[in-house]
Amino acid sequence: VNQSRAGTCVETEGPCENCDQKCLAKFGPSVNTQCGNSQCLCIYECPPSPPKVCNGGAGLCSQNCPEKCCDTNCATKFNGGHGSCVTLVVNQTRADMCVDGLYTCDYCEQRCKSKHGPSGQGECETHTGMPMCMCHYQCEPPSLTPLNTCNGGAGLCSVRCPQKCCDVNCALKFTGGSGMCFTLGNTSVCQCKYPC
Repeated sequence: VNQSRAGTCVETEGPCENCDQKCLAKFGPSVNTQCGNSQCLCIYECPPSPPKVCNGGAGLCSQNCPEKCCDTNCATKFNGGHGSCVTLVVNQTRADMCVDGLYTCDYCEQRCKSKHGPSGQGECETHTGMPMCMCHYQCEPPSLTPLNTCNGGAGLCSVRCPQKCCDVNCALKFTGGSGMCFTLGNTSVCQCKYPC
């Protein structure tokens, strides 16, 4: 996706044939089309950036510090923050199932499968008041062979693809991968680490 001016996005949709129909189907009636260099260009208003939401911990919930205490601790620790107690429980009916909280619901299913393999089932749960990706997967006994860590790349970091986007891209590209943005000169690159 190219952004030619503030609020306007341009995306290439292949050859010019049926350009109007392709763009209309993908971006709706407010799209404009243009053929440039034999390529169909869809010109549309960029969607607004989602509000930035961060997750952090403020200690453990307990009988002495239930939900209200957690919310107060988060508000104190993170200016304007809110807190919820989240309990991760292994499925008691099938002891071979595990649960991993993967924070935000963005690409929940893909991140779950990337981290825990094909048995992973990602589900966005909202019963805590904050959407959270819960990954249910087949537990495996710990490996006796330690895994090596390999490095890879997942493109560039930018305003449109910051740290969180880099992390998601690495998780999608490499099984068990995670990513960090690193600045090299005037360029910010997405560096991935993954078990190999």
